Amino acid sequence: LKDGRAVKTQRSHARGWSEEPATWDDLKGKYEECAHGILSQSQVNESLAMIRALDTLPKVKELMAVLQA
Repeated sequence: LKDGRAVKTQRSHARGWSEEPATWDDLKGKYEECAHGILSQSQVNESLAMIRALDTLPKVKELMAVLQA
């Protein structure tokens, strides 16, 4: 750092692997980052809600419609 301190973090495996699975917040953040500038914020929010409840979504077609840029 500018003040001369060094910050170190050591990991034996990357986040997202089976040893340390990604959290919902990790996945959500990455999704929002990738969707930025492609989908509107309302599309991102709506699609995230559908993805989070994907196992109860009546039809995937609904999600596909929301993901149209």
